[in-house]
Amino acid sequence: MATLVERRTRGALFWRWLGLPFLLVPFALALAFRWPFSILWPYVIVLALAAAASSLVPILRRRQAARILAEMPHLREVSYRFEETGIGLSTSVTNAAIAWAGITEATETDELFLMFVGRRFAYYVPVRVAGPRADELRRFLHLHLGERAAGVHAPNTRPVT
Repeated sequence: MATLVERRTRGALFWRWLGLPFLLVPFALALAFRWPFSILWPYVIVLALAAAASSLVPILRRRQAARILAEMPHLREVSYRFEETGIGLSTSVTNAAIAWAGITEATETDELFLMFVGRRFAYYVPVRVAGPRADELRRFLHLHLGERAAGVHAPNTRPVT
């Protein structure tokens, strides 16, 4: 889920389309002007460190989520309510309610139904939790969100993979 939310950030589109060419410019210049590799060596080290650091981000996020669940076991069991007024979530110690108007977009992946309330924050329901009622949930989301549920599969259809 974090990867999907991360893709929605402002800088993600820039780095996806322009970042790689930007990073490759020094190598192109080196080839064009026949610079010795010794000029690029510091750049290669910085590039390698940046790649290593960015590959650690998903691991660190999973560890952080595991630590939060270990510290707050009451968050492990969440009950979801889909009502005419919105979505309700509750644990043994907390309740949250989100009106349909507060959901900016809903989408579905192979594993999750995501209901975004902001650009970088989404409530989610695992598809396995919806189980046999997944089609009912799809219909409900389409009914209450309309075009904002464009990312949710149509009921009684599965995506082609």
